[in-house]
Amino acid sequence: MSDDVKRRSQRFLVILFLVALGLLAIVVRPFVGAFFAAAVLAGVMQRPQRALTARLGDRPNLSAGLMTAMVVLVVVIPIGVMGLMVVKEGTRVVRWTIETARDEGIDGLVKPLPAPMRRPARNGLELFADEWIESQRTESVSSSLAKPGAISAGLGSVGKAAGIAQSVLAGLGAFMMQLAILVLATFFMLAQGKLLVDYLVALAPLEEDKSRALLASLRQVSVAVFSSTIITAALQTVVAALGYVIAGLPSLALLLAATFLCSFIPAVGAAGVAIVAGIFLLLGGDTGYGIFLVGWGLLVVGMVDNIVKPWLTRGATELPGSLVFFAMICGLAVLGPMGMVAGPLIVAFFQVVARMLREEMGKEPAQSA
Repeated sequence: MSDDVKRRSQRFLVILFLVALGLLAIVVRPFVGAFFAAAVLAGVMQRPQRALTARLGDRPNLSAGLMTAMVVLVVVIPIGVMGLMVVKEGTRVVRWTIETARDEGIDGLVKPLPAPMRRPARNGLELFADEWIESQRTESVSSSLAKPGAISAGLGSVGKAAGIAQSVLAGLGAFMMQLAILVLATFFMLAQGKLLVDYLVALAPLEEDKSRALLASLRQVSVAVFSSTIITAALQTVVAALGYVIAGLPSLALLLAATFLCSFIPAVGAAGVAIVAGIFLLLGGDTGYGIFLVGWGLLVVGMVDNIVKPWLTRGATELPGSLVFFAMICGLAVLGPMGMVAGPLIVAFFQVVARMLREEMGKEPAQSA
């Protein structure tokens, strides 16, 4: 085969590879977040699952099933319950906002706020919400003219409630589907993890040792970032809950859900929820508990993140702490919650590939990843 024919053949194979890669991306795109989360979970549980497999007489499917059941009990069910609580509270808030804006206007919307916050809130609502509130009132008046009496009001409320319920059910269905894919993918990655790794190594156009070193490095970074993030978030939520109970705050379940979710957001964190709750108490006249909760958020909840997370990730990654921080922010902005892990993982992937390229070019002696 001539060099020209060989080059054309190689170019054609590259085009075919890109087409196949694009088709693969289209197929997995709806559940890429679930697959990524399952891969990280499988990496985290790889060592315990191997030990359990050995204790069960070399039965990887059974051990994978038991580990997946543990994931369902420890991760999936709490997340599902938390999601249902958030959806329920969110639906209630939306319904209250619509009804209050229609019936009482801005006065009704700002009434539940502490007195010092009512004027700024009123100014903000007058700036952004006058047109919307007026549309709600106009719609209510038009409905009353067209169909006078309580029946028209009831029909309007039923229609709004149906629209809200439909949106909630659609979002809840998609969320539950993602969780189901996450559970199934976690089981198969645990049960056939070695086969999947061998498959990826065989496909990669690299030497076997380099492919395995690359996968091992990515696993190390993902496990370190994921474990430290989840454990720190759980500890911060528990510590914040103690402060909420002492301060006697209502809607504890919603506060805990907000604290856990915000703990994944860099520069905000779980401490931000406790501090905001303390400020609301201060503005509402509860000075003692307000000062306590602000101090609790700053000195106790915030310190958990500053102490526990670096301790958990010590020596696990070669990435500077500042780089991990900005990688988490960028990942969160681009990929959503899973970007908190994917961001540092992408940076680590770049670092490993760049090192391999330098080794290949002979600019530095070979190093084990």
